[in-house]
Order: sequence, then C-alpha cells, then structure tokens
Amino acid sequence: MQPVTGVPEMLKTLEYPVCVASSAPMAKIRKALNVTNLSHYFGVDAERLAVRHRLFSSYDIGSCKPEPGLFLYAANNMGFLPESCVFIEDSDVGIPAARSAGIYALKYSCDEELAERNNVFSNMKLLAKQLDKIYQKKCDRSSLVKNM
Repeated sequence: MQPVTGVPEMLKTLEYPVCVASSAPMAKIRKALNVTNLSHYFGVDAERLAVRHRLFSSYDIGSCKPEPGLFLYAANNMGFLPESCVFIEDSDVGIPAARSAGIYALKYSCDEELAERNNVFSNMKLLAKQLDKIYQKKCDRSSLVKNM
C-alpha cells in the first residue's frame, strides 16, 4: 500500500490541524497509516500506534456514513465547529454525510475527468492551496492557530 502521490509532501506543508475519520476499523486505519509511513502526520506513535485523539473510526462512534455522526464527532474532538471544517473524502457516500453535518467536503478522485467537477480534485499537491482559498471564504484563520 503506497500513499497517493503527493500526500507526504502536502502533509509536510499543510498548516491546518488534520485527523482521520474513517469507516474502517481502528486497526485497519492504524495499519494503513503505518504501512504508508503517514502515521506521524496524525499524531500516531509508530511503535505503540496508541494515540487516538486524531483517529476516528465509525466502529468506535457507532455511526456509519452516510450518517453525519462520525464527522460531527471528529470535528468536536478536534475542537472545531463543523462549519469551520473541511473533510477530504474518497467515497461518494462520505460527501452527503459531511454535508448533512454542515461540513464542507472535497472529494479526492484519481480520475482527472471527474476532477473538473465542483469540489472534486485529483492532485494532492494542490490541496493546501485549495484549502487556503476555502478558508479565506469561510472563516478567520486565527481560530485555527489556537487548536493546532
């Protein structure tokens, strides 16, 4: 399992707090982050894999997509109001879940033709700039610094 091209570079430069909110079981989330060498970006100790405050699983929350519960739980635990968040989704079912939670959602798709649609992107290297544009429209970034 390899990370999507550009993810490590994007995470290195990203100036926003990040978490993982997944429909997968926690063990699978941890393993995927460990195998792709991305765990440290999410506050996960590579040896213990025990830090969970930035990893959220539907299995632990008891709310599966398309229900908004997972997204609301993750936003709350990260210390943000839902309307101050952006979720990056790779599934079609996650987009309506985020929207019903009042959260702005972007869909990642490696299909470049789909990326021409609104809120769909195919190049992770451009994500930080896209997030900057969204946050300029949505909120005062000073609240983000407090929660980092």
